[in-house]
Amino acid sequence: MKKIKLLTVLLLAQFVIGQTKMVEYQTGHVVKLSVPDYMTRTSGLNDDACLEFQNPVKEVYTIVIEDSKENLKLSEINYEGIDEFYDVVFKDLGVGENYSNRKLGTPKKKTIGNYTILYNECSLRDKELELNLYYVMGLVETPTSFYQVMSWTLLENKEKFKKDFENIIFTLKEE
Repeated sequence: MKKIKLLTVLLLAQFVIGQTKMVEYQTGHVVKLSVPDYMTRTSGLNDDACLEFQNPVKEVYTIVIEDSKENLKLSEINYEGIDEFYDVVFKDLGVGENYSNRKLGTPKKKTIGNYTILYNECSLRDKELELNLYYVMGLVETPTSFYQVMSWTLLENKEKFKKDFENIIFTLKEE
């Protein structure tokens, strides 16, 4: 009889412990991006990127880096908006001893739905790689995140890929 009572108490204790209310958390969400059909998904271009695409034959590359507003807030980093984020993220692109001949365009702003987009172009000389490179960099501010969308190629291919690079930025969507 004592064994049955002991077993009953143990089972009830397990049941009570098992009734702890659980709170669900979600990490990440779906991000969609359209790229030209000459590019394929890849990895290894940038450790922080959530999406990466390339065509090594055409020498074109695109990466997307997400900065969640919630994670920035947890890190006590607050941006007043996309303009301040742009200044912090892109002001030093192509600056340093490994770069020269940096030419930065004029930033352009666009709104698509409830997304604010700020984008610009930059050309520079990478001394280490001994290459002249062309970048189109975009920031997309959504209600929940800032996304950095960067595409690059050789400077000599600028006119061939510039419009595609800009259009890539405009296709970013989160669900």
